[in-house]
Amino acid sequence: MGSTTDRLILTQQNVDTLIQVYYDTGLTTKNVTGYVHKDTLTNREYYLLTQLGLNVTYNELVADTWSLTASSATIRSGETVTIGVSGSVLLSELTLSIESCSVEYGTIPQATALQCFALNGNVLSFTGINDYGNFVAGVTIKATPVWGAADAKTVAVKGNYIVNYHKVWLPSDSTGFSASLFNEGASDLIDDYISRCKCYVFNSNGTKKAEIKSATFVGDYSGMTSGTVTFADDTVANIGILNDAGCNFMVLRPEMNISVGSDMVHGVYLINTGAYNMFNGITFPKKYIGMFKAFNQSGILKSQPNRIPTGGQTIAAFQNQAMAGGANYGLWNYTDWCKENALHISAKNGTNYEQTVGTGRINNYNYVRNIVTGFTLSEAAKYRCGTVATVDSQGNAVNCLNFYGIEGLGEQIWEFVIGFRHDGATAYIWDDNNWGEAHAADRTFAIQLTSRIQNSYIKSVRVGYDATTNTQYFDMFPTAVNGTATTGFCDGHWFANTGRLLFVGGDAPDGSACGLSASSAAYAFSGSSAGIGGRLAFYGEPETVSGSELLA
Repeated sequence: MGSTTDRLILTQQNVDTLIQVYYDTGLTTKNVTGYVHKDTLTNREYYLLTQLGLNVTYNELVADTWSLTASSATIRSGETVTIGVSGSVLLSELTLSIESCSVEYGTIPQATALQCFALNGNVLSFTGINDYGNFVAGVTIKATPVWGAADAKTVAVKGNYIVNYHKVWLPSDSTGFSASLFNEGASDLIDDYISRCKCYVFNSNGTKKAEIKSATFVGDYSGMTSGTVTFADDTVANIGILNDAGCNFMVLRPEMNISVGSDMVHGVYLINTGAYNMFNGITFPKKYIGMFKAFNQSGILKSQPNRIPTGGQTIAAFQNQAMAGGANYGLWNYTDWCKENALHISAKNGTNYEQTVGTGRINNYNYVRNIVTGFTLSEAAKYRCGTVATVDSQGNAVNCLNFYGIEGLGEQIWEFVIGFRHDGATAYIWDDNNWGEAHAADRTFAIQLTSRIQNSYIKSVRVGYDATTNTQYFDMFPTAVNGTATTGFCDGHWFANTGRLLFVGGDAPDGSACGLSASSAAYAFSGSSAGIGGRLAFYGEPETVSGSELLA
């Protein structure tokens, strides 16, 4: 091909022949030596010729060109399209990756569309959730060749994507107040969302988390006799050891997207699209919520099984003890409570928590107050919703409630929530991990209730849809009371103009007035009671590790 002193002037045919030499396994680089020169070389040609051992010179080095082509035919859920790679590059020398997905028209959100595409070699696949409207998506695919810089091209893909979302009409302050709600559509997106609500054990300061695969808990009202946690990597840990190490049992509540509106026939409605933001409505942020009512462990608030829930403290004391465990820990907030209600209404097509989930520890307060946490742990690890039987301190049969991983909502004792305060006329709402008597509000709304200390069943809640301004919130704060235990929202509300705080769920003496939507706004900032506790939340994102790493 040339000596060590002469240059071989290459034509494109020469270059193609040398490249064929490179790819022909029957030939090796020892067959090609010397200097070569070409006026213009591409990055790929230069790379391959130098790989043959040649000394290569050129007048101009130019970028490679390549293109992606996809079928113009409509692809639907589960179908694939082949990407053709042409130009001066070979597919085997490229690493392809999907960079972005822009939707040219249609109702599928861009983030959702991106999640639906996958790339395997030169095959682009699309996996949707059934179908939802027509769209054209520009999928930007980035190619990184081994010899040069990355390049990106866009493939136009047509698709038909329909999602079977679910629509529920809420009780209103007009007629009916039915707890069994009028609804339409399928539960695909709600089922998908619930499957994402994983259970974890956090280390003490919340820097690491390991997913729970299964768990056991055996005991009676006074405590656990045996209990273990099996992590996703099949590592098994004793619950007592985890508790002593200060670990926290937490439930992931992913970002939830809902939309609210109203019509002339059925009134206010809720559409819950779970992980997918389809209607530009309300997005509840991702949060880790304590699996159990909180326990004060030597000045640090914990979410652990086999503990008697702590009460008799002010909201400030609970918040300080929560943050003592780490900067990202705190109490769960008003928005978290509204989010759980949105999930319950959407998943159960109703508001009567005692019927849709079960009747929990709401009999004699003195008998159930000190039942330990943890009886629903095995069910929580399976992301189930329902009851687990145990006994109270007198041997009476009672149930412990589990709501998709979270135990004790709406039973035994109340729970403070931060992110809400009121002055009798106005509610002040915020979403950060802080409590303060004068905390600045992200938003406000007017309170429509007058002072009413005694229990009144909730007829309707604010929701927060304003047809005039087309703004949406999902406020579960009541707008009308004097309902019943089986109509409206079926839970109680207590209000006082002099109140300042909000606590939710009810305590055992309130009986059927207890429930997920039960609330009280009748206590001052200094308020405390043995029947009011708290629930931990985590406002950050720990590192995911295996069970063995967490224990180490």
